[in-house]
Amino acid sequence: MWDVVSGLQVNLMKKTNMGGASPGEATKEVDTTGEKRKGKELNGNIFKKTCISTQTTINNIFKKNLREEVCLEISTLFHNNGIPFNVSRSKEYSRIFEKAIRYGQEFKPPSYHELRVPLLKKHVELVQQSLEEHREYWKQVGCTIMIDGWTDKRR
Repeated sequence: MWDVVSGLQVNLMKKTNMGGASPGEATKEVDTTGEKRKGKELNGNIFKKTCISTQTTINNIFKKNLREEVCLEISTLFHNNGIPFNVSRSKEYSRIFEKAIRYGQEFKPPSYHELRVPLLKKHVELVQQSLEEHREYWKQVGCTIMIDGWTDKRR
């Protein structure tokens, strides 16, 4: 049993580059291959670290509370304005926060007028540019636009 324990200590010291084993112990190899299958129990986990824990700092506690407040405000925005929850799965949703964080604390969200006039016009221009690229491609390969449905005068 002592040979197994000393062999484990030597292997542990080799793995962690701590050294500390005497030259005689370092050259001694203990072959335990198949010992468990033969009915002999080996406890190889006595020196193994199971997990690394970190101590919670005061900053993390305050950030947790701040995060909860921010998440509550975001959920209020969704609930009060009838925004579908699937919006939170979109790429644009996460990009909003990434870019706002990069901008910094001075970031002011766009006003009603900015959203309604200049930013809307800019998006229309971007869509038109994207559509022009597609139209050029359609001229090369040919394109037919089909719609699955019909119009009903009563609806």
